[in-house]
Amino acid sequence: METCFCCPKPRYKRLVDRLFPEDPQTPTPVSANMDKLLFFAQTSPDHLDNIGEYLALRLRRSLQRERNGHVSVALQVTEKLLSACDSRKLQLIVDSYLDILHNMLETSNTELHIMATNSFVKFAEREEGNTPYHRQYDFLIHRFASLSLTKNVDDADKYHETRMAGLQGLRGVIKKIGRQDNLQMNIWDLDHMNKIVPPFLFNMHSHSVAQSRESGEIQPVLEEGDSLGGYSQDSLTELITFAGLSHIDSVLKPILQHFDLNKLWISDKEFTAGVYVIVVEAMQPPSVQYLIRTPKTPRRQDRYKVVQSLVDHLDTKVKESWETKQGILGTLSKCVTVAADSSLGPSVLDIFRTLVRHLRISIETVSEGPSDLTSSLTFQQSITITVGEFGGVCRSPSRLSQARYTGAHQLLCTRGLRGS
Repeated sequence: METCFCCPKPRYKRLVDRLFPEDPQTPTPVSANMDKLLFFAQTSPDHLDNIGEYLALRLRRSLQRERNGHVSVALQVTEKLLSACDSRKLQLIVDSYLDILHNMLETSNTELHIMATNSFVKFAEREEGNTPYHRQYDFLIHRFASLSLTKNVDDADKYHETRMAGLQGLRGVIKKIGRQDNLQMNIWDLDHMNKIVPPFLFNMHSHSVAQSRESGEIQPVLEEGDSLGGYSQDSLTELITFAGLSHIDSVLKPILQHFDLNKLWISDKEFTAGVYVIVVEAMQPPSVQYLIRTPKTPRRQDRYKVVQSLVDHLDTKVKESWETKQGILGTLSKCVTVAADSSLGPSVLDIFRTLVRHLRISIETVSEGPSDLTSSLTFQQSITITVGEFGGVCRSPSRLSQARYTGAHQLLCTRGLRGS
């Protein structure tokens, strides 16, 4: 008769199993056995990847059996292992850690979503020695964006907590990737920015009010007792700071698309102007904390890209309503008052040409009827005011050129108004 000798379970599996309490709903590991696992991981780092994979396996089993206590234990043990590892050993267990977060975020349990997000936010603050070029955060970006846009009117506290967790997760991804080598996952791809930027804008719009400052500039101000709008604004500012001149277009395109799709150029001109003022001011030299945290520092001259983006966007709206173009011009005018002379860039004359061209088109395409005529006259007046704003911040040679271009078309404007 043959005898079957079962293979003994590896030591690292036995050490992990001893951390899970008998009650599957107990959310804390057995502390008496934690030090043993940490000592084993320090003395046998070649088993770190095996430990991480086994913890991920235990977590998946617990999720299938709805043992949320053991899910929390697996996550806490993995976090402690991450904290105990130096930058060289960290890569051995990070993939298993991200797999754990992936599985938790795939569930329909909101508490597990918040738990996983808070864990990732702490991990995002961790500096890694080597850049992991193979690592992808696409799923995390998608899930965090969904959390930040959740709708739960039944429970106000849960609504706030879930949205804040999503916003914090997105900001964690920005910190984790934005300050690292571009050879890693390119967070500045438009696909990623279209998922990251709109949640910030939605929460800024939903949880802020537009208020004029004494200087005449417009800036979103937080409603009392609510921090979602302010956190979104800070996150957008940090995203722009990381982007700098080389990637600012990737941030501006989703902003413009968001304004177009939600027709905010017409319905909330104060908000659109306020967001663009924030973008322009974020392109100023950052504070000391950004100098320490980011490898690249935006320069003041980079802000001309923000103004140029609005002018280019106006070019794409020739056939849109007068109200839409009026809203874009109002935002452009506010940006010019914030931008300095050196921030308007070398293409300032092209901007003048564009504005004057729109002035000419508006005169040539005036339709019959008092309402269209009134709207077109308001639009023409806005162009004139915007050109004047540009002239107020341009250097003397540019002012002379501006006068030459605007003066050459002033006669056309007068004739057009008389003819209509």
